[in-house]
Order: sequence, then structure tokens, then C-alpha cells
Amino acid sequence: MVTDLLKGELSCRAGKEVAVYACGPVPMLKEIARLCTRHGLWGQVCLETLMACGFGACMGCAVPAREPSSHASYRLVCKDGPVFDMTEIDLER
Repeated sequence: MVTDLLKGELSCRAGKEVAVYACGPVPMLKEIARLCTRHGLWGQVCLETLMACGFGACMGCAVPAREPSSHASYRLVCKDGPVFDMTEIDLER
């Protein structure tokens, strides 16, 4: 799996400044974000989702975002993305 390769690469680069950029299925992105958090790394994910209208009117591409408050918040992949900081999107939901 690509995440196994990433684990090896991250262990070889300990102490170096590294950024991770990823796209693919959500389970893979979730694991990559977990690895980056564990290693204290910054990264971005490119989300792939169906987009009906392409400009945010239909809300069909809404993804949960991480917010400091307890209220749910969402980002639109077509309008706000498709590239997001790994810490901005809640890949757990």
C-alpha cells in the first residue's frame, strides 16, 4: 500500500522539513493525515467528489470541516477546494 511506502519515507526524513501532498480515496487520505500528524508534518489533500453544479449552489460536494466550536461546519469541494490543508477537513466523518 502507498501508506506503507510513506511510513518508510517519513522515517528516513526525520528532522527534515517535509510537506506531503496527496489525492485519492478517503481511507488512504485519512491514514496519510494520521501519519503526518504523528510526525508533525504539514500537508494538503485533494478531494475527489461528485459535483452536480460546480459552483456551490447544490451543496452536493459538501465535506465536513474541522472547527474549534462544537457545531458542524462544511466546505464545498467545488468552491472552497478541491485542495485543502489536512487539518482543515475532518476525514474521520
